[in-house]
Amino acid sequence: MHKDDQMTPLERKKALARGEKVDRMPIVMAYGCAAGDLLRLKYSQWRENPELRAKVIIHAYRELGYDSVSTQYDTDALVGLFGGELFISEIGPNSVKRAPVSDINDLSGLDLELVCSEQDYTFQHTYEVFHRLQDAVGAEVGSIGIGIEGPFTLAARLAGAESLLRAIYRAPEQVHKLVKFAADVLVKVHTRFLKEGSSVAMMDPVASGTILSQEAFKMFSKPYTTYVFDEVKKSSPNAIAYHICGNTTKNLGDMAETGCNGISIDNVVDLEIAKKTIGDKVHLVGNLPPVDVLQFGTPEAIDEGIRLCYRKAYDSPKGFTLGTGCAVPVGTPDENLYQYMKTARECARIQANTPVSRLSVDSFNEKTK
Repeated sequence: MHKDDQMTPLERKKALARGEKVDRMPIVMAYGCAAGDLLRLKYSQWRENPELRAKVIIHAYRELGYDSVSTQYDTDALVGLFGGELFISEIGPNSVKRAPVSDINDLSGLDLELVCSEQDYTFQHTYEVFHRLQDAVGAEVGSIGIGIEGPFTLAARLAGAESLLRAIYRAPEQVHKLVKFAADVLVKVHTRFLKEGSSVAMMDPVASGTILSQEAFKMFSKPYTTYVFDEVKKSSPNAIAYHICGNTTKNLGDMAETGCNGISIDNVVDLEIAKKTIGDKVHLVGNLPPVDVLQFGTPEAIDEGIRLCYRKAYDSPKGFTLGTGCAVPVGTPDENLYQYMKTARECARIQANTPVSRLSVDSFNEKTK
């Protein structure tokens, strides 16, 4: 338990499920590649080492005390599994140098049997990290999350984003086949982890409203995301979290119909609009700007940004949890992370301990004396 809390995340979760009083409402932080910053480690130094990766994730959780712990399933390595090549990054996710699918009309090199096999480095690596996290903090936090890219983004890795987007118009049936294959990969991966107690967090950045038209999203992303969520629910009742980067305002309704329990809202989307559009359908998470405010903002800007999130969404019908609008950037100052948690805790206590009849926008305006 963190020194500034009175309950562990799991105790808090169970109490909320029973309708009991809690010390504060949950707080999340999308802390991926930047998690090593607190130990002054570059992502490349801990990415490939399961023991060190688990150590980094555990340290960040214990130092800051947010409510969920997860590890990323690095789908970039699947590019290599199917015969492609990667550019290796020192500070963030790798990118595709040569996609395994060079011709969208030929998907013969994609073999679902390779996924989760002894040849699948990503699975073997993530499996070890998952169990290290589960053994170390599972009793405190509950289910360990497996964060993984969504079907459209995985398809973009396998064929190359530009090629995939062109094929939407030139060879739509092949796009359907490729995205369905990507969805089957995700179902297979998640099923393996869900049976051992994980939860699902899926991010699909290439399905962004900034990239795909609303029509293309409905046709090539939504059906396969829905398929993944429907299938994984057969293995576990654990919550499913869903995030798409960029401006998803026009797609919020469709996102909420995929079967997820919660949607993480990117900071370019107005949280109040999200509340009015889908707040009665799913739990909302978000959406402090990770770059302009969390990384480069002053303590005062972080404090006000968090309060603004609460003022906009504290009364969302299906619930609201503070989070960042996207992943915490590498290089975010330690003091900004501490400020995030300090203000978040204060607002989360107000949210939890103020009678509903007295809770209002003004409740989050000023610091507690």
